[in-house]
Amino acid sequence: METLFTVFGILLSVIIIYIGVKEYLKLKKDRQLIDSIVSDDDKETEDLRITSMSALNVFVNFGSEFDYCKFHFTKNECFMYLRYSYPTNLYSGPFVIKSEFSNKYSYLSTFYIKKLDIKNNNEISICVKNKTFIGTKYNLNLTSISKSDLDLITENLSLKNEILTE
Repeated sequence: METLFTVFGILLSVIIIYIGVKEYLKLKKDRQLIDSIVSDDDKETEDLRITSMSALNVFVNFGSEFDYCKFHFTKNECFMYLRYSYPTNLYSGPFVIKSEFSNKYSYLSTFYIKKLDIKNNNEISICVKNKTFIGTKYNLNLTSISKSDLDLITENLSLKNEILTE
């Protein structure tokens, strides 16, 4: 019986390692694909200050982590990048929040906008999450957004008819 538990434990460990490596390789492939799509001619926002943030991953709340958010818009897609205060050129992501084809990227790279509120024409509250139960949900409150960045976000995320909340 003890050998059965040992074999089961080894088999379970191998399966978990296999799934982890497989998902890591998918994320790496996604980043290479995004790097090939993104060009200097694309539109992007400045670094937007995150005043409060929560990241929830199934049962774990990571709390406040990142300090800045940036959106990058290609012709048909939108990517979100997050970063700490220092170093200023090291971003986490990209997180795909709008894509031309839903199956183009792996599950862990693809997010959708669950909620987006624009307040006082210079603040945004945005919630992005993966499409199913497994994955991370980010709640971001962005402040001091310039008019040009706000226009860029509303135009490219199809929010022209969204009611602005005061």
